[in-house]
Amino acid sequence: MYFYINTKQSLLMSTAANLLYPFYRNMEKANHVFFCITVTYMRKIEMSLCIYKQIRF
Repeated sequence: MYFYINTKQSLLMSTAANLLYPFYRNMEKANHVFFCITVTYMRKIEMSLCIYKQIRF
């Protein structure tokens, strides 16, 4: 079994999550980042892991 990280997919998901998430929060607290890792097996999405982090400046 061969697993690899689909960077294009996870970049797309992270960007979508980062764009959509601040709308559900106060705009002043928009310093949140999603890291999405998508594991694919034979070009099928097996697992998608999104890690939510709050960035403190």
